[in-house]
Amino acid sequence: MFTAAVMRNPVISASEMTSTDIPDWYYAEFGLPYPLFSSPSHTESPPSTPRAAPPTISAETFVKIHQASPIAHVHKVRAAVLLLIGSVDLRVAPRQGIEYYHALKGRRNSALGPGGLGTTGQGEVELLIFDGESHPLEGVEAGRVGWEAAREFLAKAKKAAEKA
Repeated sequence: MFTAAVMRNPVISASEMTSTDIPDWYYAEFGLPYPLFSSPSHTESPPSTPRAAPPTISAETFVKIHQASPIAHVHKVRAAVLLLIGSVDLRVAPRQGIEYYHALKGRRNSALGPGGLGTTGQGEVELLIFDGESHPLEGVEAGRVGWEAAREFLAKAKKAAEKA
């Protein structure tokens, strides 16, 4: 469906939400209940109201969220992928993007059989990690480098697709 994708601090394994500062977002994205007053970022409850503990993820919920996550479908990716990761992201653990990079790279390097990526240049995988950057990658240098890298990466992927 796609020739290439550029992903900025992507949620790759949504069931691994223990290192996020917004666990309620993960529940909301999958239509699961998460009482707002249990959110670590909520400050409007009266001081005398005991704060509910964040919900413990059940095995069923973990499986449901994992099966809808990109990491569960890494074997289907044929597009070229550029990952842009902030090293101090508190929303999405940087290791999610790094592990996705390694999963894609490993699959690419071993995919020479049927359905494999071959050697056409399609399915290229690149990773840029921005030291000191958090989720928005909003530093001037990160913004410039990220956009330039994305432009070059997409142009390269387009040329590879035209040759194929």
